[in-house]
Amino acid sequence: MSLSDQGTRNPIPLTVDVPARLVAINQRKLRAYRLERLRAELHKRDYAGCLLADPINIRYATGSRNMTLWTMHAPSRWAFVPTQGPVVLYEFTSSMHVNEGLETIAEMRPCTPWLYFLAGQRSEEKAMLWADEIADMVATHGGKNRRLAVDRCEPTGAFRLAQRGLEVFDAPAGPDIRTGADLRSEPYPASGEPNGRRKRGDPAR
Repeated sequence: MSLSDQGTRNPIPLTVDVPARLVAINQRKLRAYRLERLRAELHKRDYAGCLLADPINIRYATGSRNMTLWTMHAPSRWAFVPTQGPVVLYEFTSSMHVNEGLETIAEMRPCTPWLYFLAGQRSEEKAMLWADEIADMVATHGGKNRRLAVDRCEPTGAFRLAQRGLEVFDAPAGPDIRTGADLRSEPYPASGEPNGRRKRGDPAR
């Protein structure tokens, strides 16, 4: 009998019983703890809320998991977490069912992807619609506070948010919360880089 046959007939068991581990963890308590930590960081920095596009950060804040690899490459679904108020998930209409039962999410709305791959010639139009939605959420839950933390956003989106009077900052999400990383305190203006420094992801000059 070949080694491949042995491996097929007698598979090596995993060292960790994943299903048992998931059952042992109080998922509801874990989600509540993570969301509370995120909101504590938002409050500490005087943000109206945060907008999350990175799927790892969305999962950390809400427990929602959907199309992780795809949205790492093409951010197109978002979670809006106000410092005070209900969490809103902007999700693909065909995928809303995957978030059923998540008590951290108060409302689900159809997402408005504006990347060219998904919006094509209407990308600018979609970006403006998306920015209007986000600005409305900030005004609703933040009042006069226009400080919005964002974990990931292409230049077009950041520019449109700034055009609507929002001050855009790096979001204190996921690993930043766990490690207590100190984040920047200056917003990204609509017209350029803060204090002559390049934005996250911009190429070095």
